[in-house]
Amino acid sequence: MHDLGFYHNDISLNNFLIDDNSNIFFIDTDSSFLSTGNLKYVVSTTYFTDSTLLKEQTGITIDKKRLGYLIIDLTCSANDLLVIDPTGQQTKHLFLKFCYLYNFIELYSFVSELLSWKELQIEEGAHIIKSLRDEINFINNYMNCSSNITTSVKKYKPENINKIFRNIENNLKGDLPKLSESDLNYIQAHLTTFNSEKKYRKSFHLLLEKMYIKVLESEKKLFLNDQNNLSPYVNCTAGLIQVTIKYLDYYYDEKIALFCKELIESIDMTFVRNPSYKYGLSGIADTFLLAYSFYNEDIYLKKAVSKYTIIREFKNVSTNGWLYPDYHLKSDDGNFNTGIEGILYFYKQLYNILEKKVADKNVQLY
Repeated sequence: MHDLGFYHNDISLNNFLIDDNSNIFFIDTDSSFLSTGNLKYVVSTTYFTDSTLLKEQTGITIDKKRLGYLIIDLTCSANDLLVIDPTGQQTKHLFLKFCYLYNFIELYSFVSELLSWKELQIEEGAHIIKSLRDEINFINNYMNCSSNITTSVKKYKPENINKIFRNIENNLKGDLPKLSESDLNYIQAHLTTFNSEKKYRKSFHLLLEKMYIKVLESEKKLFLNDQNNLSPYVNCTAGLIQVTIKYLDYYYDEKIALFCKELIESIDMTFVRNPSYKYGLSGIADTFLLAYSFYNEDIYLKKAVSKYTIIREFKNVSTNGWLYPDYHLKSDDGNFNTGIEGILYFYKQLYNILEKKVADKNVQLY
């Protein structure tokens, strides 16, 4: 296209079509121009534009940079961060981490050339415990100075347990047993009651067994959330895994423990779209910490550490008033479920576990 002296000026995933024979077509060329003409303006396409691109004067450079962002968008979710960091530095850091973890270094080099990025090195061998301690201290200092932090502690009335019990009983009658997000929240807060009251425990035990059997029979081993979407997050599958592990601490059942262990692999996702606790990566990572503590298998701890290194890449690299993006990928500190408090909670849990391993002289660099 460039060899013909033609520049698109609006490259994005929506402006390419591929037919059944794998032929590729450009569409939406109303902003395009010939090399013999003047570049009158640069189209500002969300998720495919950074602040440096808007200052470019040549069509070939604009198209190359947009092609770089298009390739990033095909492989991971790093482009989403352009909305809150228009410099592109957050996107660069997260994409580099993605390429490093999955050994796509050549892909990173190719995209770097298209985007005219300067070389960026991954810190190899950084001691996880030290970086966690530094990060925890930094977040604590930030939160002490921030006026945007809110709390999300929910208070439940004691009589609600009868309503949840009825929900469980009704769910046992259906072919597709399900717990709503609000039911999960309540059970998390009142597991001791479920274990001390035999009638609650028996029904809840049967529901867990039935839910796991049904989901493990399915192709996608994930539960449906309240919007009927398969979800790995704490508001759904990871949340049920957390509840199950905590329940098994009170009342162990080998069959349910094996069911739960088989399901944990289904939430092993690393490059999700946000770092929040309830709807993002921190909650998934914390679920792996719970699995490590319960099953005593180092692989779960290693997965949690790996996710920590990704969450850290969401941290703001500029100085424009925010630290981590919230659930909506906005520069808002959010609350425990959606913002920085939940991230800090996971960091502290991970730090405590690694510190204990050091004390027991049973630690290695993950």
